[in-house]
Amino acid sequence: MTIDVDQIIARLEWAAARGLSTFAVATDTFRLSLVRGTGEDAINAAPCATQDIPLASHQRVPAPKATTIDAPLAGLCQLASAPGAAPFAEPGMTVAAGQTLCLIEAMKVMTSVTAAEAGVIDAVLVGDGTMVEAGTPLFRMRA
Repeated sequence: MTIDVDQIIARLEWAAARGLSTFAVATDTFRLSLVRGTGEDAINAAPCATQDIPLASHQRVPAPKATTIDAPLAGLCQLASAPGAAPFAEPGMTVAAGQTLCLIEAMKVMTSVTAAEAGVIDAVLVGDGTMVEAGTPLFRMRA
C-alpha cells in the first residue's frame, strides 16, 4: 500500500480539530504514531486505538495567520538589552501585546519595537547588530 501524504495530513488536521492528544495511522508497510504534549504528558500517554477516520473531501483547516513585524525606522537592530544578555524574543516564545521584541538604535536614540498583539514568534529574521532599513521584516509571528 502506498503512503498518501495528503490523507495523513487531513487525518492529522481532523485529530487536531478535535483536541486529540494521540494519533496513529498504519499501513501494511509503516506505522506513524504522534503524541501531542511535552515532558510527563508525552511519557505517560497511553497508546491510542486505531480506527478509520472519515475524510471530509480534503477540507483543510486554515493555518494560523503569520505576520511580520517590521522595522519602524533605519538603524542598528539589537536583539538583547545588552551584550551577552538573553534576547528579548526567540523562536517559539509566546509574547504579549506591547512586549518589547528588540531595540533599534538610530542617532544614539533607542527605539523599542513591540508586538502589536499577543502571539508566538515563528522566526527572528535578522541578526543581532544588523543594520536595517525602515520596513525590513524583523520577526515572523503568528497569533
